[in-house]
Amino acid sequence: MILAVQRAQPDDQYGDVFVDTDKSMEVYREWLAMAKPAGQYGRGNLRRPKWLERSVRPEDSVYRLSP
Repeated sequence: MILAVQRAQPDDQYGDVFVDTDKSMEVYREWLAMAKPAGQYGRGNLRRPKWLERSVRPEDSVYRLSP
């Protein structure tokens, strides 16, 4: 994957950002092809492990695949 970063140009304004959404979607699909489905591999019917640290931890009910 090639990323292109360049210095600000004279006509650029603060916050100008360009994102190639087609390339972004291509990378996402590559990642998705490598990911394992939670329902098949998740332990205890969980979408993600409860022990994984997060800045704001949601309540336990959101970790379940099915209610």
